[in-house]
Amino acid sequence: MAGDRPSFRKSKSPRLSWVPGLDCCWYTGGQRAEAITLWEQAADLAPETSMGFTNEILRGLWADPVLLLPNGEAQLRRTLDGWYQNFALARLFHAQQRLDQFPILKLQAQGQSEQVLQRLLWINGVPLLGLTVGSLLWLGLLVQWLGWRSQAVLSWANAPPWEVPWPATVIWQVLVGWFLTFAVMGQVVLPLFALELQRILPLPPETLQALQVLLSYVLSVIPAIPITLWAIAPYPERSLHWFRIQWGGTWWLWGILGYVAAIPLVIVTSLITQRLLQGQGGGNPLLPILLEGQDMIPKLLLWLTVGVAAPILEEWLFRGFVLPSLRAFLPSGAALILSALLFAIAHLNLADLVPLTVLGIVLGFVYLRSGNLLTAITLHCLWNSGSFLTLLLLGQP
Repeated sequence: MAGDRPSFRKSKSPRLSWVPGLDCCWYTGGQRAEAITLWEQAADLAPETSMGFTNEILRGLWADPVLLLPNGEAQLRRTLDGWYQNFALARLFHAQQRLDQFPILKLQAQGQSEQVLQRLLWINGVPLLGLTVGSLLWLGLLVQWLGWRSQAVLSWANAPPWEVPWPATVIWQVLVGWFLTFAVMGQVVLPLFALELQRILPLPPETLQALQVLLSYVLSVIPAIPITLWAIAPYPERSLHWFRIQWGGTWWLWGILGYVAAIPLVIVTSLITQRLLQGQGGGNPLLPILLEGQDMIPKLLLWLTVGVAAPILEEWLFRGFVLPSLRAFLPSGAALILSALLFAIAHLNLADLVPLTVLGIVLGFVYLRSGNLLTAITLHCLWNSGSFLTLLLLGQP
């Protein structure tokens, strides 16, 4: 549906009703009164509104006797899409005895089915391929570690040394500063900024919302950088080499292989978490924007948020500062896990806590092993872009 989508639930005694002229059967649930009541609850809209008029048309089509409203076909084509549109039009054409329209609907449904199949192949095939390749990669890494432990990729002995001149108290001061700044920006500054942005920029709603997401994220996170630099400024040994960015070498290979290695770990932990939480714990805040509009500008703005801004800013903070600082006072494994946990907690989503912790561990490991922040940024960008593309495909009609 082009607007808000009602959530249909199966009837206790389902019935399949054949629509004349179509070589397929439509699931109707078998309870017309229940369906009409559901529409009334799902669309509490005045008849003169667009979706309210659609609601009146649908109630009339499933009334007994059928009640046909003027301009019904045009309204259904304008406000419904996909299966919803085909199903409603089939009912309309059957009531109007326009059986010549059913072959056209059939071709339209076949075309939509092919598009859905292609998206499903991508949505399910790419993770399955990544799961297979990632599992083989882990098998090879484990064999290497068992046979040549001191030279293995998984060995801590090959990680570059890390020392920081500031005490452990600086770490907590920086983390508290990040939290307070994020809270103040989110609760005070950004709401006022959003209102002002709506006033001065006459943009379409989806574009304005996506722009607000991008600017809100950047304005919330970027103050953490001067806070960090201010906290470590009193130490004369301070140097930005702790935020190591080196364009030479094989940092891109580390990023790609790290991405492949992260896929099976995150998929397995995500499945376990979903089973335990049973769908609770929060959803993806970007999905409504991707579902509600077809304009590419909001999607580009959202990708700039998750695929560019987030990898750069979050890696600078969590892998550039938190991980090296913790590693100076904790064993490498403990520092890696704790920094990854803080990274996951910062996303404020219970459902993603364990998967993001696992992803954070992989991000931190490739940074420790390569000594180059670009590896973690590349991995993070690949991961977020892949997830964004999946959401984009799911949001198609």
